Amino acid sequence: MKFDRLFAVFKKNNEKGYFAPFGKGLGKLEMGLIGCVLFFVCLFCFMPFLPARPFSQESIVFEVESGQGVRSLAGHLKEEGLINSAFAFTLASRLTGKDRTIKAGVYDLSPGMTVMDIIELLEGGQSDSIRLTIPEGYSLRQIAREIERQGLGKPERFLDFAHAYLYVERFPWLKGLSEEATLEGYLFPDTYYLGPGSTESQVVELMLKRFQQLVLPTWKKAKKGSLDFHRVITLASIVELEAKIPSERPLIAGVFFNRLRTAMPLGSDPTVEYALGRHQSQKGLSLADIRIASPYNTYRYSGLPPGPIANPGLASIKAVLAPQETPYLYFVAKGNGTHRFSRTLAEQIQAQRNYQGSMLRSNP
Repeated sequence: MKFDRLFAVFKKNNEKGYFAPFGKGLGKLEMGLIGCVLFFVCLFCFMPFLPARPFSQESIVFEVESGQGVRSLAGHLKEEGLINSAFAFTLASRLTGKDRTIKAGVYDLSPGMTVMDIIELLEGGQSDSIRLTIPEGYSLRQIAREIERQGLGKPERFLDFAHAYLYVERFPWLKGLSEEATLEGYLFPDTYYLGPGSTESQVVELMLKRFQQLVLPTWKKAKKGSLDFHRVITLASIVELEAKIPSERPLIAGVFFNRLRTAMPLGSDPTVEYALGRHQSQKGLSLADIRIASPYNTYRYSGLPPGPIANPGLASIKAVLAPQETPYLYFVAKGNGTHRFSRTLAEQIQAQRNYQGSMLRSNP
């Protein structure tokens, strides 16, 4: 019907001679071709603003980060398959002036929504969103307790959802982990804004997305060394818990690489604490502690543990990807957040006497 009306308009204009400059006027075939061309031109122009998957009922949890620019936001929407064109979203946002009113938060979006539907929803914001902050170096169990504290779910359910095999299809970089592997190390520590109805699985997915957005580009740009991707994350988790000040991260990473090259045990206290399931006392680990028969005990077994012992931040991952060259093989905590580094075992023993003895005297 629409084509009949379009054809009638072309016929009327043709009879009036509006197409005379083209020659003898246009016949039915020519007018039909012009109509088809105009139709497809309009379709091409408007397609980017239409739903990515019309009639789709799929719900996708999407986070707008605080301070995120419209171009970055559009790129993430395109990556998630929620829009056809990042350019179209950016253009529509700016032409309507809504690029400055989009609010941070977590939203349930669908590929069946148009660009303007999404923009209007993001402009409305999540006024009752919950702020969840996960510090660098938190383990899965610590994250689970924080989620419970914020009223976002039950720790047991969160831990049930924190298994790699559940997310391999959506996040292919998880391939290579064993079937029983958890997501320890891969839930990125950061601040998240979640709706009150968010589920434990949605929290996990958001943290995996943030890891994918920040860590994968860093890994792809880095000069590859002797460790594969998953082993980099494992060592980064150890560095995260050993380093208390940012400037020491690359140096501590360099010490661990020296130990790996010489087949020395890493001798990292946090790995033993992970195996024990508890933190050491102020007096430090006991002989019984460091003899525990666990593959995570890096005093007893050489090389890296089977997997990460915490969820490292980007700085620790970068430190492992670019460790500082150093002659040191040992370090000991001074008690003020810094460490004393040593080349030989004799130097290390003396440093332990100096610093750990003073720490015990000040913390009986």
